[in-house]
Amino acid sequence: MAAQTSRRQVKIVTLHTLAMHIVPELVGEFLRAETSSSVEIVPSIAGIEAYFDALDSGAAHIVVAYAKQILHPAARNLVEKTVARDHFVPVVARSYVDAGGAVDFNGSRKVPVLAYSPFNFSHTIMNPILQKLEHRIAVRAESTLGESLKALVQQGLGVGWLPRYSVQSELESGAMLILQDKAFHIPFEICAWRRENLEHAAALRLYESWSHRP
Repeated sequence: MAAQTSRRQVKIVTLHTLAMHIVPELVGEFLRAETSSSVEIVPSIAGIEAYFDALDSGAAHIVVAYAKQILHPAARNLVEKTVARDHFVPVVARSYVDAGGAVDFNGSRKVPVLAYSPFNFSHTIMNPILQKLEHRIAVRAESTLGESLKALVQQGLGVGWLPRYSVQSELESGAMLILQDKAFHIPFEICAWRRENLEHAAALRLYESWSHRP
């Protein structure tokens, strides 16, 4: 029975933020259509190599993460597809603006920033912008988790670059404001990977159900 159950369960390793906001949307239709199948969503802060080691060992069927995390996936016998796109956007709490006025990266005071920890997936994407601004910002806090940075932003402690999907409701309610300078908006893609020789029917059906976005 345990073996039969495992053949019906798809294990997805992903980032914490994606586990909360993107992967549930990706698997929803599959779960509604395949009532005998199940998924396990495993959020992880391990290094990227651990993600793909899980695919190699069979400990995971699918990895969902930001794009460009692996070069030449075919060389590792992996299949890759883009499943979503979004932007990292600089946001502040309304209380921050109400207390201190508009955010000005060219002002005399350094802008407090809430940043991703080094070697984090998101830090890799954000680093070029932060390097350009390094003499105009003061990093007040770091975390590997976007949700931690979001909580700090909500307390009015500074500017954080967060995936737009993760703050959409706060933007709509006005609790957070987005800095409108598009030069500071960073596009990114979300990809899914699986082994070329994956022999798990439910995992293959789930993976193939996701539209490829060229």
